[in-house]
Amino acid sequence: MLGLFTLAMILLGEHFSGSDLVLGGALFGIGYGVGGVIGPALGGAAMDLWGPVGLPLMMAAASALFVTAALARRRGVVRRG
Repeated sequence: MLGLFTLAMILLGEHFSGSDLVLGGALFGIGYGVGGVIGPALGGAAMDLWGPVGLPLMMAAASALFVTAALARRRGVVRRG
């Protein structure tokens, strides 16, 4: 999983510089940390609710949310800064 963090930092470095890069790195680090705490808790709750199939369902729902957000941003529904 640390490869994803490294790749994200590389992509941030390619698109931002200066104070924007520092802010982006800090925000990404916070989001990564929050996800590391909330993700397992949500996975465990989903497994308590729906049994062993709960974890894949939760992961599919999270993936669908990210894909929807990416498509909305690409179509211009969500504007950048």
